[in-house]
Amino acid sequence: MLFTQKVTREIKYIFIVLSIFSSFLYGATPQISTGANHTMVIKSDGTLWTWGYNYNGQLGNNSKTDSLLPIQVGDDVNWSSVSSGRHHTVALKNDGSLWAWGGNDNAQLGNDSKGVESLVPIQIGFSTDWSSVSAGSYHTLALKNDGSLWAWGYNGYGQFGKDTPVESLVPMQIGEDTPWVTLSSGHMHNIVLKSDDSAWTWGYNYNGQIGDNNTTNRLTPFEISSATAWSDISAGSSYTMALKSNGELWTWGHNYYNQLGDGSSVDSLVPIKIGSASDWSSIFAGDTHTMALKNNGKLWAWGYNNYGQLGDGSRDSSSIPIQIGSDTSWVSISLGDKYTVALKSDGSVWAWGNNYNGHLGNNGTSESLEPIEVGGTTPLNIGRTINKKLNIPVILYLLN
Repeated sequence: MLFTQKVTREIKYIFIVLSIFSSFLYGATPQISTGANHTMVIKSDGTLWTWGYNYNGQLGNNSKTDSLLPIQVGDDVNWSSVSSGRHHTVALKNDGSLWAWGGNDNAQLGNDSKGVESLVPIQIGFSTDWSSVSAGSYHTLALKNDGSLWAWGYNGYGQFGKDTPVESLVPMQIGEDTPWVTLSSGHMHNIVLKSDDSAWTWGYNYNGQIGDNNTTNRLTPFEISSATAWSDISAGSSYTMALKSNGELWTWGHNYYNQLGDGSSVDSLVPIKIGSASDWSSIFAGDTHTMALKNNGKLWAWGYNNYGQLGDGSRDSSSIPIQIGSDTSWVSISLGDKYTVALKSDGSVWAWGNNYNGHLGNNGTSESLEPIEVGGTTPLNIGRTINKKLNIPVILYLLN
């Protein structure tokens, strides 16, 4: 999402147009994305960087060798968005073209093939009207400029949102609606926002991650609380998070590892409110742990902590949100499998937790219980970010 506060839909569209225009003036918007055990980042200069596990070629650097430090993917400087799946990666370029690489055992690359992985980025079709993309474990969702929703890859649990064959080798449109605006893909389920601020879920539902008060897989989109305006969404491995426009945090689904943050370890089949706070600004669901930011820029975490993925200096899990340090400069977080990568407003990138395949990008394989800067002796800086949701300078000037 682009905004920390709720604005009218008309103003929202103006901001989106200005964001696109300003990208030509100020370069790419810095961003981070973690898969199961690899990380991708886009710098403000439009270059793409990566590190971590690479058995399926998910780093995109024409090898299958893990990287313990950030390395550049090719020499292109026109990347605009990236999303990491479990063992594959998808990304957009400034011209609206869509690219993918890595594992393809379930056709998740969308290049009309299955089982043949790619060690370098390959273009998906010839369309140049893609606007956003979200990679699940073995499937991928994407939006086009007209608001239409598309999917490909594995569909064994209804993650396409329609009764279709088990797999699709190429992007296929999901329904005929065209008001979709924000995507988030979990392991085998999805949550998507429409332009009217309604939230819809579908797919695998064994742990109640769909939020429809049962555990039956959902083959068609289900609306979460029709009377509610939602502002942000995040699909975890087997649970779901959503942020209301009033700053309230709601979660549902799998909770064995306390990832819902409600003080219990019991799954919830319907959305439940977490605490009484109404100053949450953004949310980040993972596999077994969860992160969220408040309006003051402070970071909170909860869930499983066996590798120190919460970042509080311990291995103690937490069933409720706990504040991580006192830093107020965090702007974006991405959660991998038992590790965390985070971006600060000065463009520095930090990581903590499991590091078996070099996930932390610090030239080692030792885990860290607290945030350490990515890059080791040569810290990685991907460009200054003013705010996670509103980080385009031209917009800030117009608002002043």
